[in-house]
Amino acid sequence: MHRHIGIIGKLKWDIRPEELEGFPRRQRQWLVHWAFEMFRKEHRFAEWIVCGLCFLGLIPGYWVAITMSNWLGFDVTDVVVSMICSLGGGLAGAGVGGWLGRQWLLQRIRPYLRRIT
Repeated sequence: MHRHIGIIGKLKWDIRPEELEGFPRRQRQWLVHWAFEMFRKEHRFAEWIVCGLCFLGLIPGYWVAITMSNWLGFDVTDVVVSMICSLGGGLAGAGVGGWLGRQWLLQRIRPYLRRIT
């Protein structure tokens, strides 16, 4: 049994909502898309939440990568090390931000999923 603290308890690595457990994969994708479209009609800028969190994830991802490489003893003033850190850290931060945005969005569209299933 896993124990989670705070908001982490609501997040899952598997982003499949419980409302769609009995459906095949293709049908689940279609239902999530339809529920998102219903949600987007009422909330105009909902699709920008995921993009915004991806963008906001770039900065902490870059900062963590530079800090870790400096802590591990790499020369961050070297151009190649700096490019690798900024690219890798930015991509990792954007990925985490996008994942969190998708988690938030799936929580918000659950009432719509219940309505259409």
